[in-house]
Amino acid sequence: MPPQLSEEELPGGDALYLSTVNNSIPVHLRTAVIPAHGMKNARAMRVEFAPVLNAAKIGPAEIFDDRFATKAVAGGK
Repeated sequence: MPPQLSEEELPGGDALYLSTVNNSIPVHLRTAVIPAHGMKNARAMRVEFAPVLNAAKIGPAEIFDDRFATKAVAGGK
């Protein structure tokens, strides 16, 4: 649970916080392994906010290595 916040700090209190957490669960990864389409979407979003990044020919393979997460999900095998 989060620290107790005043009504001024968090209008709606704990109920709003819990509702927000519960409603955001579907967007979180359950395995920690980011699929290729997820990386592509993340890059597209970054380029949308910083068009200068579009000129950089850097893809997921150059900036992300999922071997650790993949191995962890497989139980270290």
